[in-house]
Parts: sequence; structure tokens; C-alpha cells
Amino acid sequence: MTIQTGVLIETLHALGAKVRWCSCNIFSTQDHVAAGIAKAGTATVFAWKGETLPEYWWCTEQMMTVPGADGCDQLVDDGGDATLLVHKGKELEAKFAKDGSLPDPASTTNAEFKCVLQACMEGFQVVTIEEVVGEVDIFTSATGNFKIITLDHMKKMKNNAIVCNIGHFDNEIAMEDLENFPGIKVENIKPQVDRFVFPDGHGVIVLASGRLVNLGCATGHPSFVMSCSFTNQVLAQLDILENCTKAKNYKNDVYLLPKKLDEKVAALHLPALGASLTKLSKEQAEYIGVKPEGPFKMDHYRY
Repeated sequence: MTIQTGVLIETLHALGAKVRWCSCNIFSTQDHVAAGIAKAGTATVFAWKGETLPEYWWCTEQMMTVPGADGCDQLVDDGGDATLLVHKGKELEAKFAKDGSLPDPASTTNAEFKCVLQACMEGFQVVTIEEVVGEVDIFTSATGNFKIITLDHMKKMKNNAIVCNIGHFDNEIAMEDLENFPGIKVENIKPQVDRFVFPDGHGVIVLASGRLVNLGCATGHPSFVMSCSFTNQVLAQLDILENCTKAKNYKNDVYLLPKKLDEKVAALHLPALGASLTKLSKEQAEYIGVKPEGPFKMDHYRY
């Protein structure tokens, strides 16, 4: 629950929605925003847990305008905010997705071959964690998988290496194994910054207890980045409204928004970045076969 989330909720309210809110990160809620949303009458709820979908769902996290803009560029800034340190050494980003980058000099380890090729062509060093575990200053996991940074890795890291996560869950870093390691000592430096000291005397600094570092140690993504993500969510909500009485349109499943909508979101945000594009004429669009994709039928989804 950040200011940007509050704006999303206000937007949905303005469109006539009744909104319920649930948060997933225990460190990220901004109390003043939560208080304002509660005062406006928004109910708080818990997450829905289970395998059964009572209705169909739109998944907006896979849209290009979400991970494409919602990347990892600010990670070093977030770590700096949390530790008050300036790092000019190597950083390692463990990632499996298509999004995100780190300032040079950096190393990346990636499981998608086409992304590995792209990283290499952009000048990044592609390595395994094991190859550089004793050299790197900042380790960041961003995979959506689990036990990416293991206890064995952390035992081999240099003293005061910083470990953080910007993936989906706190188990990308093997926090349970680290916390239960015999003889481990924990020094709380400040909120969301803990130094885990091994029996041999060397320690690693873990940010936000392995949870999302941009939320736990900063204030989330910049408003423009969240605007891209939340615009996808609002348009998905509009489609749910349009089709909620037409059950035959969707089965109880999770759907990706069509590429055409992703492009619409990108087009809406380009002017704010000073981009100027030539609009295709009707003949040019027909020549290259541009057609509305869909199940989106409402005119305001077309451009």
C-alpha cells in the first residue's frame, strides 16, 4: 500500500468500482496512505488462497509495459538507501525473466538463452553465482523461483556482501536455512537491514528479510513506472465489467491481456517521455495487417 496504489484505488472508485484491498509485503505499507484509503471506505481483505478459480482472472504482470518498465534499474539505489553505502564494485543479478538491468560494471546469470545472448551483446558478463560468489558486493535475486541464493552461497561470500531480492517471494534467498544455521548471530543495523554473522566471523547484510527490497527499503517504484502497471490493471477491470454478464466469453481461468492493449498502454505513456511518433494512415495500417486483437470490443481500446 503505497501512494501510487492509493491513486489506483481512487481511480477505480471514480470509475464506479467497489474496491477491496489486500497487501502482500509486511514492510511496504505506508501508514498514512492506508489510513486515507480506510477513511474513504475501502474494506481490507486477506488474499484468496487455493487452487479453485471462482471466476476468470486477468493477469497483468506478464504485460510488456509492466516488467518492461517495472524493472530492476533502481536496485543499487534501494540498497544504498538502506545501507548508506556507495558501491563501485561488481553487482550480480540472478534473473530468469526478460526485464531488468543493472548499471555497469555488473554480472548477470540468466536461464533464458535468448536473454543470455542479449545480455552478452549489451556487454554484460554472464556467469553462474558459483563463479563469482567471493567477488561480488551486491547479490540480487529476481527470478520468481526459490532458493536462488542458497546458504552455501552466503557462506562463501565476502564479508559484508549485501544480499537482497526483487523477485516475487522471500524464499528466493534461503532465509530459513540462514536463520537456522548453527551458531549464526543476527545484528540488526536498522529496520530491514540485518547482518548475519557466521561462526567464522564474516557476515552478510540481508535487506528486508529477503522480501521485495524496493518496497521494504524504499518506497516502491517511481510513479511513472507504476502508472504503466496500473493502467493495465484498470483496463483489465474495465473488460471484466464489460464481460461480467457474458459468462460464455471466458472460462474460469487466468488470461493474458492482448498485445494490442499492451501497445495502447505504452502509447498513452510515451508523450510524458517526450516521444514523438508518426501515426500510420488507415492504408498503411491495412498494408501491414494491423487489426484489433481480442476479446476487447469497446471503442476506447482501439487507437
